Amino acid sequence: MYVDTLDHFAGVAEKKAGLLRNNPSSFFIGSMMAGAYVGLGIILIFTLGTFVDPSVRKLAMGGALGDGLPLVPPTRQRLEAMLAAVAAPHQSHGQVPCLLGELTAATVAYNCVLAGCQAAELAVVLTAAEACLEPCFNLLGILTTTGAPAVATKHVLEEKVGVFPPDEQRLCEELREIYSPETLAKVKRCLPDGDLTFCHNDTYHGNIMKLHSGEIKLLNFEFSCLNHKAYDFSNPFAETVMRHQQPDYPYFRIAEPEFGDRELSTLINFYLDNADFETSEAREIEFQKLLQDAKHMLPMSDYKYAMAALPLAVEPIQKIRFIPYAHQRFARFLRAYEQRFGGA
Repeated sequence: MYVDTLDHFAGVAEKKAGLLRNNPSSFFIGSMMAGAYVGLGIILIFTLGTFVDPSVRKLAMGGALGDGLPLVPPTRQRLEAMLAAVAAPHQSHGQVPCLLGELTAATVAYNCVLAGCQAAELAVVLTAAEACLEPCFNLLGILTTTGAPAVATKHVLEEKVGVFPPDEQRLCEELREIYSPETLAKVKRCLPDGDLTFCHNDTYHGNIMKLHSGEIKLLNFEFSCLNHKAYDFSNPFAETVMRHQQPDYPYFRIAEPEFGDRELSTLINFYLDNADFETSEAREIEFQKLLQDAKHMLPMSDYKYAMAALPLAVEPIQKIRFIPYAHQRFARFLRAYEQRFGGA
């Protein structure tokens, strides 16, 4: 899977390495030109950002000059305004990997200003940053691979409802149940018993590679953290359910998984074949537990995908209506919970 793409980039890397060996001066000049290009972009952003009116700053950030680079210079005046309501701006909330700098409201405010946040949004960003420091979140793993965490809050379903069409505004009202205490209790009830272990947490077809040797390799560990191992088995089956090109709005639907116990058993057995057991009975006990736990964890994938879709509804990265997507995923989670536990 994706072997051609990897071969292409491996070839590009080999050419660069060859240029460095055979003509280091050309390599050095090319590197300088690439750095100058990025540096010029940063200079333009900081220069133009000073003169951008706050009312249109976010629009400017969506332009080419603001793509992936900070736009708003963190002047003393802006930092003071961002921290005006903070009692202890330099109080440490923990150390942030990789360099273990102190997480304070002041450091978060600096980045909030760079990103164009409003002062009222500082508390949300600081709370999210504190949550990322929890050991089970595995922030170090996220920071040392591709991707980045996203935060889904009530902001999308309550304050941003007006940006969606009327039919999706109705779905937003129904989706507000997703962050209710009752839903959180349902999520906790779905979790299996047992110790947590290091999990990939994004085991879908794009992150699973089968090598020519037959070995299975996983890519992209940005979502990895402590979790129940059964989730990594169940998630591929919850992922393969999208049906596009439907005749009616939103032109897709989330169907039932195509695979069942047979395919799930194959995946679990492959994992157990690479583990050591004292007896065949011990292996069978572990197999049956993982099979049941994986089936019970299937709804958790729907819940995760529903939550992940909310920030994407405001800042989409694909041509898909993320509010209907989140609504369908969350509805599947609720149906699965009802089938398993009934009205209890």
